[in-house]
Amino acid sequence: MVITSGDNGKYKGWQKLLQRKYRDREGLFIVEGQVLIKDAIDSNAHPIEVVISSKEENPEELLKTSGIKGKVGEKTKIYILAAELFQKISQTENGRNIFGIFEKRNWDEESFEKKVGTSNILILEGLQDPGNIGTIIRTAEAAGFGGILAVKGTADIYSPKIVRSAAGGILRVPIMYMPSVEETIAFARKLNKKLCVTAVDGRKSFWEADLSGNIALVIGNEGNGVSEEMLRAADEVLTIPMEGKIESLNAGISAGVIMYEAFRQRQNQFRKM
Repeated sequence: MVITSGDNGKYKGWQKLLQRKYRDREGLFIVEGQVLIKDAIDSNAHPIEVVISSKEENPEELLKTSGIKGKVGEKTKIYILAAELFQKISQTENGRNIFGIFEKRNWDEESFEKKVGTSNILILEGLQDPGNIGTIIRTAEAAGFGGILAVKGTADIYSPKIVRSAAGGILRVPIMYMPSVEETIAFARKLNKKLCVTAVDGRKSFWEADLSGNIALVIGNEGNGVSEEMLRAADEVLTIPMEGKIESLNAGISAGVIMYEAFRQRQNQFRKM
């Protein structure tokens, strides 16, 4: 089907998915670019709709390299969208001529707990920067963290910028939104996780702590850090030692450094078994 009018209902629906409230309401989000679409499909997520820009010269080849042909088949509806309208939805400037509409993966406490088991988890408390969040999700997957709890006030992980930055991680790592700090702490306790909080004036450097398993690592807001409530509940308050005049590190870098120390410790533990 070819869409050329900005008044088309389908087009208006896709455009609304650029806003969080509509993503939440519809339970849908946009994945842009053939690489990310193929990654999503390889992660057992199937697009319900695929939209190709009218400026694309070889739509059939694009569908093939995106992994849609042969795997998804007739389940996915294919649309050709006028290039000027496509550009109003596209969030990139590097010539990607395709996006897909995917259903969010919803996790409840029972399914999250079953999936996570004894692995380490991450808690995001009030993070806002899409680049930081996407980087953290990618690193969490690479460092073997089993799941992520996003406390209310954290940016929407299904925003186009975070979806791109996370490089498919949001479809492979269980991510569950929590309504409050209090309920997040209670759920971490239920999961038997040791609550490890990062702070500039932490009581212990992160490499002195046992991070090898069953921890919940809390990364706070880029400007304000973790909440007082989370600090009071913490089993460990960790800091990253630094030289020079630097007071703090970027949230994404801080999370990555500590997650990989946890990964190192876990690997060493396995080697001793």
